[in-house]
Amino acid sequence: MQEKDLLNLMHKLGYRFKDVRILERALDKNRNKGVAKIGDGLINRWAKSKIDGYFGSRKKFRGLHKQQYYNCLISNRNLYSLAVELGLVALCHINESSNPRNKWHKAGDTIEAIYAGIYDDCGDIGKVNNLLDRNFSDLLIPLETALRKLHY
Repeated sequence: MQEKDLLNLMHKLGYRFKDVRILERALDKNRNKGVAKIGDGLINRWAKSKIDGYFGSRKKFRGLHKQQYYNCLISNRNLYSLAVELGLVALCHINESSNPRNKWHKAGDTIEAIYAGIYDDCGDIGKVNNLLDRNFSDLLIPLETALRKLHY
């Protein structure tokens, strides 16, 4: 991977890695499986806090509605959209699969591995959450609008 590609990706992410090897490992589909699980946990934690923030403790909104919005927010399809925005599809050859579910899954693993790498690099969960807010803002706005229309 060329340095200019990594610099461009870091710019789009809004985070500059102190140790670029961490980012390179996250982008290597043969080495990012275990790391992706950590990133999955970070993204799940962030998404649950966003959904809980919108629904609060109102009993009326517990259960199914919360789960539906949660599933929508962090679906592999949405992670693929973020991968496209970040330029990861071309950089990591994610479109090589003809099956859409496979490419969505590959994109999801790569995104998760990147956020795990950011946490590994900076050690600050608040920083990771801020970057998730920034990078997922296009997904949060429709979610906010839908919640207001349906439930407020």
